[in-house]
Amino acid sequence: MNVHKMRRAAQALTEDECVEVLRCGTAGVLALAGGPDEWPYAVPMSYAYRDGVVTFHGAMEGHKHELIAANPNASFCVIDADEVVPADYTTRYRSVICFGAIEVVDDPAEQEKDLMFMGEAFNVGHPEECREEISHWAGKTRVLRLRVERMTGKESGALMRERLAADPDRGKGVA
Repeated sequence: MNVHKMRRAAQALTEDECVEVLRCGTAGVLALAGGPDEWPYAVPMSYAYRDGVVTFHGAMEGHKHELIAANPNASFCVIDADEVVPADYTTRYRSVICFGAIEVVDDPAEQEKDLMFMGEAFNVGHPEECREEISHWAGKTRVLRLRVERMTGKESGALMRERLAADPDRGKGVA
């Protein structure tokens, strides 16, 4: 995988901080590559994250699935903070980008497991209602997984300074 160095690396989030952004988020933008005669395709998606895997669900067919079949490599971006500070002509931001290959989950038992995980992430403590909803959509929903091979996160200088002030040991020993 072609890895680009992050400009302003001092503002990089640690791996644990990236994971926390992913665990707490609910939506991001999945980016897929088109062929040489196609435009790149980026689509907002609800998701759930655990153990290095971003899980999505959606329609059974469409442009997204055509692109994945041709090239499963993807990136997924989650924006955790985005506050414009007009007086300072700046933005206080925090975001994470994941890179990996998309896989289609075809096994019905695996689909149900992933959908239950997503359902619990969005409606904690209601497993029976979740199972009922999943059974309603059985065979009509496609489940996708992005196995994260690499991720980067970055925050604005202002947020970085605030976090360093609150935790002076943050980032020590991290290359």
